[in-house]
Amino acid sequence: MFLSTVKRIHPWFFSGLCIVTLFASSLTSSAAPAIWLLAVTAALGAPHGALDLVVAYRAGLFDNYRQTLAFFATYLALAGLTALLWVTAPALALSAFLALSAWHFGADWPSLRRELRFLAGAAVVSLPAVSHQPAVADIFAVLVHNDPDSGRQIAAALHALGHLGIVAALLVAARNVRKRLDVSLELASVTAVGLLLEPLAYFALYFCALHGLRHTLVAVSCCEVSVGRVILWTAGALVAVTAVAFVGLYQFSNAHLEVGLLLVVFIGLSTLTVPHVALMTYRERVVKLPSRSARSAMGAGRVVPLRAPSH
Repeated sequence: MFLSTVKRIHPWFFSGLCIVTLFASSLTSSAAPAIWLLAVTAALGAPHGALDLVVAYRAGLFDNYRQTLAFFATYLALAGLTALLWVTAPALALSAFLALSAWHFGADWPSLRRELRFLAGAAVVSLPAVSHQPAVADIFAVLVHNDPDSGRQIAAALHALGHLGIVAALLVAARNVRKRLDVSLELASVTAVGLLLEPLAYFALYFCALHGLRHTLVAVSCCEVSVGRVILWTAGALVAVTAVAFVGLYQFSNAHLEVGLLLVVFIGLSTLTVPHVALMTYRERVVKLPSRSARSAMGAGRVVPLRAPSH
């Protein structure tokens, strides 16, 4: 009952938080420190992947020692290959990360058709480049460390696509205003903060308060995990994220702290996103869930347990 209530009020909580954030930002001319925004994103956003292990178990990916080792080896291999791509071809890695993020973020609105979900996810990714292209270009230039001009070119392309993203988000919101007011409200709120807030502030707000929280709520309801275990796994994930951050900052010790943290957070999120998305795709396509109806039920706050395929 408690979980269902939280899921029902989540859209309204997020939209209210967006309004409060926009009001607070209008009262000051100074942007929030990037270091704090990146730290909040890593601390509150990344741990939502802590439930991947229980999702994989409930999906029937392992039930013995050998299968567990195989799962961890595959998960870490995907993460490692992604990190290697960032080292050898950062422009390609950034482009692939943006495309994958658009697809993944679109799943935050499971009641939408697949193509509309991708459009919504593309809007989430591209909105900051419309109104804050110079800031996005500076961020991308840091991420594409071996060729900053390529990073700026990616930002320019995202700026052009962002205008289509605005239209797509508003059209999807208008189309669903009668059927799913909560979806329309969220998309309108995302559009507003994406255009008005600084890019890092927008990403921290969306990633932590909408995407991360929604994923956690859905995973908990599907896997029937207790709140205590969620807290335990999240605490473990925080420890792991902190350890990785320290290692990453050591690797980028010659860079400014803010630049080093930017590299650690975004490259770290990217390396974790690839195996995370692969697992979520398996859960959706292979595990026997009634596709749209189940996702709509989860979005409405009803519990739909995962059923692993029989072996």
